[in-house]
Amino acid sequence: MRFMWLPYYRGSRLAGWVEIACSENSLRAVDCDPKSGIGIAVASVELVPGREKAAAQVLLKRLQAWAQGLNCDFWPELETERWARAIAAWIRPGVESW
Repeated sequence: MRFMWLPYYRGSRLAGWVEIACSENSLRAVDCDPKSGIGIAVASVELVPGREKAAAQVLLKRLQAWAQGLNCDFWPELETERWARAIAAWIRPGVESW
């Protein structure tokens, strides 16, 4: 299993981090409380070989909806496509990147 972390913001201030875990068949996002160490699953998506970018796009849209519920955001909407390509490349080396 591999991990990456994405920060989320409230306005211009850092509000927290979401851990993205990649297993052989899924992507899972967990909001980690740095003080308690407790993580709460906030989004997940099944990985299908050859559809890594689509899975990343779905995960990102779910994360954006979750963050908006907290009055937070990860990144501008226009960068979602770029992030999806980057995550797809991270999932499976050799997949279309930036």
